Amino acid sequence: MLLGFLKTFADRCHHGKEEKVLFPKLMQAGIPMNGGPLGVMLYEGVMLYEHDQGRQLLREMEEALADRQPADFELCANRYAQLLEDHLAKEDNILFGKAEDVLTSEDEALLERFNVDRERTERG
Repeated sequence: MLLGFLKTFADRCHHGKEEKVLFPKLMQAGIPMNGGPLGVMLYEGVMLYEHDQGRQLLREMEEALADRQPADFELCANRYAQLLEDHLAKEDNILFGKAEDVLTSEDEALLERFNVDRERTERG
């Protein structure tokens, strides 16, 4: 059940919106592809790499459960938790602030979609 939530919410909903909507919008808004923290994060693959790492760790957690390997599951779960913590810090401290700076009022609905995700998770 927990893995289903993580695959649906964290990966498909949140990361999917970044990959399909936010990142292309930022590129259209003139975020440089080379250099600077966003260029490295977005176009040199840090954010996408971390999305892929998370997907791999979710697969490994599923395999550990199927193979009844609780120690392997725990290891992958801890790595996944740390990955998400680091990833969300990058989003909150760099990515989303810059997005608010460069996107126009026409793009407010886009940012609001991300805020809904944040509000839902903060409510617990």
